[in-house]
Amino acid sequence: MIAAPERRVVAVLFSDLSGFTRLSAGRDPEEVRDLVDALFSRFRVAIESLGGTVDKFIGDAVMAVFGAPVAHADDAARAARAGLVLQKETASYNEERRLDLRLRVGINFGEVLWGSVGGGAPTAMGDAVNVAQRLESAAEPGTVLVSAAVERLARARVRFRPLGPISLRGIPETVEAFEAMEAIAGGTDVRDPGDRPAPLAGRREELDRLGGIVREGRGVVLVEGEAGVGKSRLLAEARRRAREERPESWIAEGRAPEEVRLPLAPFGEILRATAVIPLTGGDEASGLASWLERDLGSGDAMERENAAQLIVLSLGYSLPQARVRGIDAERRKSEAFAAWERWISGRCARAPALLCLEDLHAADPATLELLELLARRAPPGLALLAASRPLPAGALPSFPRLALGDLPEAEAAVLAESVLRARLSGELRAWLLQSSGGHPFYLEELARHLRDTGQVEGDPARLRGAPDRPDGLLGLLVSRLDAFPAAHKEVLKAASVVGRAFWPGILEGLVGTSVEEAIREAARRGLVEPAAASALPGEREYVFRHALLREAAYRLLPKKERQRLHAAAARRLAATVAGGRRVRAMAAAQWEAAG
Repeated sequence: MIAAPERRVVAVLFSDLSGFTRLSAGRDPEEVRDLVDALFSRFRVAIESLGGTVDKFIGDAVMAVFGAPVAHADDAARAARAGLVLQKETASYNEERRLDLRLRVGINFGEVLWGSVGGGAPTAMGDAVNVAQRLESAAEPGTVLVSAAVERLARARVRFRPLGPISLRGIPETVEAFEAMEAIAGGTDVRDPGDRPAPLAGRREELDRLGGIVREGRGVVLVEGEAGVGKSRLLAEARRRAREERPESWIAEGRAPEEVRLPLAPFGEILRATAVIPLTGGDEASGLASWLERDLGSGDAMERENAAQLIVLSLGYSLPQARVRGIDAERRKSEAFAAWERWISGRCARAPALLCLEDLHAADPATLELLELLARRAPPGLALLAASRPLPAGALPSFPRLALGDLPEAEAAVLAESVLRARLSGELRAWLLQSSGGHPFYLEELARHLRDTGQVEGDPARLRGAPDRPDGLLGLLVSRLDAFPAAHKEVLKAASVVGRAFWPGILEGLVGTSVEEAIREAARRGLVEPAAASALPGEREYVFRHALLREAAYRLLPKKERQRLHAAAARRLAATVAGGRRVRAMAAAQWEAAG
């Protein structure tokens, strides 16, 4: 079966023999073929031993790809080292056969389409391939010429000499070039590093700060940091502790979905998770409004009905019979915010509240406005914890920032030990900290990778040799996807089109087969996990454990396949009755993505 084409970020290596014409002159074609075949057999072994794939032999030239069909975190470094090995193999072959062959090598790193053409073996296509070939043509015989992208990713493994910008035939702009001089460290193959997430390590000061807000029952904070630094895990730990210390509390969470911008989405998730009614069929809006009217407590019945309707309408639902529909947009927004404040304040009067709102970098402006209003008028008993990637200056001015960055060395070591299930030797500790920079997700993935590829041993854990060093996290993430059976991998790629969150029933409509086994295996390997609640009543919701994992899977899909899957997802979501307005909005976003 021909594998599905994929967009992959790879290192492309081209090599060409100089002196081949002289070698051919006066020799029988079979003798020339035998000489070249013997050398290229050595080239194949060298390339494949470093995790590369020989794409094709073209006369006296070789094209190899590092990163397809299987990715590694350090494909650029592997390619650069392979180029140096090919030069050594050529020199050794010359000495053995008393020949005078010289080899030119060019290497580039970039995105290609990897797939079959005309039913043949898969090959890499794209501009990255063209640049690699032109670099090879520009290289002096006996040298390895690489692009700036290769040098940046491989500099810790290979020593380079800068050559400055050079002009390449057929390439409109100059290319910054470097010559690979010598390898610094070795590397090994990468196998599947999947596993369960490690427990939270460190962050004691940050947890104490959040815990103080929760215990006081009043306060707000915005946890801010790049993807993968542990914002969600920190808030999850704060909720866990709050449930233990104050079990009577109202504790709820909501997030802004990155795949579609819905009005007040985090607040909508909090409301749906809090409402103790079955939200089924196409009557979700009316069910929420009725529940809210009761939950708003005593007071004028018409005022409670209006407030409930305003809240539901602010989430994008349709309530055709609502009397407040006739209010002009600005006034309705202001009164809806007042209704939200009334509902949350009323619940806080009954029990302490901890509300966590995440992924605010993807939130609509109304969500940030309502959060800011609640922060300025926070009722007694309300603790608001928010999390986001860095927001623009001026956003949420009433929220004190809690910047979350890389872990200090001691805490990073604790995290690594929890993954490796052993103490760290001094050498391994230094290598892990230097390689990861203390980034929690990078560190966790790297430690798991070392453990599962058998590159550490003993307790304290120590390196068994020169370790495999992932220079690019995307390559490491893609390598985890590549370790799956092809059918399971296609399921995860389709899931990435649905979004960070996805549902088995929707997925089965996209891939045309059962997805339960693939999801179970992905969960076992720590790629996805069940969500606390589902946007589709009666459907189990799963989420990619990290947005970066979803992005890695999505980037593998060719653009036409993305469009096809987005359209299929839109049709499936539009046919889902139970989700109501929210699901229709998601379907519209899928249609938009389908073009």
